[in-house]
Amino acid sequence: MSRQSKGFGFYLIILLVLIMIISTFQDSLFQGKTCTYDEYQQMVENGMVQSAVISQNKQTPTGKVRLNLNDGTTVVVVVPDVIAEKQYLDGYNLMTRFEDVPQENYFMTSIVPTICIFLSKKGTTTKVMPY
Repeated sequence: MSRQSKGFGFYLIILLVLIMIISTFQDSLFQGKTCTYDEYQQMVENGMVQSAVISQNKQTPTGKVRLNLNDGTTVVVVVPDVIAEKQYLDGYNLMTRFEDVPQENYFMTSIVPTICIFLSKKGTTTKVMPY
Protein backbone atom coordinates (compact mmCIF):
# COMPACT_ATOMS: atom_id res chain seq x y z
CA MET A 1 0.00 0.00 0.00
CA SER A 2 1.38 3.38 -0.94
CA ARG A 3 2.20 6.04 1.59
CA GLN A 4 -0.38 8.43 0.10
CA SER A 5 -3.32 6.06 0.64
CA LYS A 6 -2.37 5.54 4.30
CA GLY A 7 -2.35 9.32 4.82
CA PHE A 8 -5.83 9.65 3.33
CA GLY A 9 -7.37 7.59 6.16
CA PHE A 10 -5.71 9.81 8.76
CA TYR A 11 -7.15 12.98 7.21
CA LEU A 12 -10.56 11.35 6.88
CA ILE A 13 -10.55 10.49 10.59
CA ILE A 14 -9.53 14.07 11.47
CA LEU A 15 -12.40 15.36 9.31
CA LEU A 16 -14.88 13.01 10.99
CA VAL A 17 -13.73 14.10 14.46
CA LEU A 18 -14.20 17.75 13.51
CA ILE A 19 -17.69 17.04 12.18
CA MET A 20 -18.57 15.21 15.41
CA ILE A 21 -17.33 18.12 17.54
CA ILE A 22 -19.26 20.70 15.52
CA SER A 23 -22.48 18.68 15.58
CA THR A 24 -22.15 18.06 19.33
CA PHE A 25 -21.76 21.73 20.19
CA GLN A 26 -23.98 23.07 17.41
CA ASP A 27 -26.72 24.30 19.75
CA SER A 28 -24.37 26.15 22.06
CA LEU A 29 -22.50 27.75 19.16
CA PHE A 30 -25.55 29.25 17.47
CA GLN A 31 -28.05 29.89 20.25
CA GLY A 32 -26.98 33.39 21.27
CA LYS A 33 -26.94 34.99 24.70
CA THR A 34 -28.52 33.07 27.57
CA CYS A 35 -30.36 34.46 30.56
CA THR A 36 -31.78 33.22 33.84
CA TYR A 37 -35.44 32.38 34.34
CA ASP A 38 -35.93 35.47 36.53
CA GLU A 39 -34.38 37.74 33.87
CA TYR A 40 -36.66 36.12 31.29
CA GLN A 41 -39.79 36.84 33.33
CA GLN A 42 -38.65 40.40 33.98
CA MET A 43 -38.11 41.04 30.25
CA VAL A 44 -41.58 39.70 29.42
CA GLU A 45 -43.26 41.71 32.17
CA ASN A 46 -41.45 44.91 31.14
CA GLY A 47 -42.60 44.55 27.50
CA MET A 48 -39.09 44.07 26.11
CA VAL A 49 -40.03 40.95 24.11
CA GLN A 50 -41.33 41.14 20.54
CA SER A 51 -41.86 37.41 19.87
CA ALA A 52 -40.78 33.99 21.15
CA VAL A 53 -39.83 30.65 19.62
CA ILE A 54 -40.32 27.58 21.82
CA SER A 55 -38.12 24.53 21.21
CA GLN A 56 -39.00 21.34 23.04
CA ASN A 57 -36.27 18.87 24.02
CA LYS A 58 -36.51 15.13 23.42
CA GLN A 59 -37.02 14.83 27.19
CA THR A 60 -40.50 16.32 27.48
CA PRO A 61 -41.69 18.75 28.79
CA THR A 62 -38.38 20.61 29.05
CA GLY A 63 -37.04 22.93 26.38
CA LYS A 64 -35.79 26.38 25.45
CA VAL A 65 -37.48 29.66 24.70
CA ARG A 66 -35.71 31.97 22.26
CA LEU A 67 -36.84 35.54 22.84
CA ASN A 68 -36.63 38.11 20.06
CA LEU A 69 -36.29 41.41 21.89
CA ASN A 70 -37.48 44.82 20.71
CA ASP A 71 -33.89 46.02 20.22
CA GLY A 72 -33.20 43.20 17.71
CA THR A 73 -31.17 40.93 19.98
CA THR A 74 -31.98 37.31 20.74
CA VAL A 75 -31.89 35.72 24.20
CA VAL A 76 -32.33 32.05 25.09
CA VAL A 77 -33.65 30.65 28.37
CA VAL A 78 -34.00 27.02 29.42
CA VAL A 79 -37.46 26.23 30.78
CA PRO A 80 -38.81 23.24 32.74
CA ASP A 81 -42.21 23.10 30.99
CA VAL A 82 -42.74 24.43 27.47
CA ILE A 83 -46.56 24.21 27.64
CA ALA A 84 -46.64 26.34 30.81
CA GLU A 85 -44.35 28.87 29.10
CA LYS A 86 -46.66 29.01 26.08
CA GLN A 87 -49.56 29.83 28.41
CA TYR A 88 -47.43 32.40 30.28
CA LEU A 89 -46.44 34.16 27.03
CA ASP A 90 -50.02 34.03 25.73
CA GLY A 91 -51.06 35.91 28.87
CA TYR A 92 -48.92 38.83 27.64
CA ASN A 93 -50.28 38.56 24.06
CA LEU A 94 -46.86 37.71 22.61
CA MET A 95 -46.53 36.02 19.25
CA THR A 96 -45.13 32.54 19.88
CA ARG A 97 -44.39 29.54 17.71
CA PHE A 98 -43.08 26.04 18.32
CA GLU A 99 -40.15 24.38 16.58
CA ASP A 100 -40.01 20.66 15.85
CA VAL A 101 -38.54 18.31 18.43
CA PRO A 102 -34.93 17.57 17.37
CA GLN A 103 -34.41 14.14 15.84
CA GLU A 104 -31.43 11.83 15.92
CA ASN A 105 -28.63 12.85 13.59
CA TYR A 106 -28.62 10.07 10.97
CA PHE A 107 -25.11 10.98 9.84
CA MET A 108 -23.67 10.64 13.35
CA THR A 109 -25.52 7.45 14.29
CA SER A 110 -25.17 5.49 11.05
CA ILE A 111 -22.71 6.87 8.52
CA VAL A 112 -19.79 7.78 10.82
CA PRO A 113 -19.68 4.40 12.62
CA THR A 114 -19.81 2.59 9.26
CA ILE A 115 -16.89 4.65 7.93
CA CYS A 116 -14.91 4.05 11.14
CA ILE A 117 -15.49 0.29 10.93
CA PHE A 118 -14.47 0.29 7.28
CA LEU A 119 -11.28 2.22 8.05
CA SER A 120 -10.41 -0.03 10.99
CA LYS A 121 -10.81 -3.17 8.86
CA LYS A 122 -8.65 -1.79 6.07
CA GLY A 123 -5.24 -3.38 6.05
CA THR A 124 -6.09 -6.23 8.41
CA THR A 125 -5.67 -9.84 7.42
CA THR A 126 -8.03 -12.71 7.98
CA LYS A 127 -5.30 -15.22 8.79
CA VAL A 128 -5.58 -17.05 12.10
CA MET A 129 -2.53 -16.73 14.30
CA PRO A 130 -1.03 -20.04 15.41
CA TYR A 131 -0.89 -20.63 19.13
